[in-house]
Amino acid sequence: MMIAQAIWPHIFITGEIPEKITREDVVVAGLSGWGCAQIGADMPVHFGETMVKIGKFLGILATQENLMKEADKIIKEKKDKKDKAGMEILTNI
Repeated sequence: MMIAQAIWPHIFITGEIPEKITREDVVVAGLSGWGCAQIGADMPVHFGETMVKIGKFLGILATQENLMKEADKIIKEKKDKKDKAGMEILTNI
């Protein structure tokens, strides 16, 4: 049986969350980290510490479920913003 290779998000390698990082990027990194863990990739030394930092950054406990909820919120916010921009264009015609 072949184990898939995974490329861990950089924040798991360094254990540091960059100062200039978006909420979206933190959510993506967290979900990618959980994905790497689920496929059995070798854990980086900073996995647990980084998940705690991700949780603090987002104000949540960084479980897979909570990160998915955050991703859903971000998608909804972007959709709402796009819909609002579209409505503004229509009302200005």
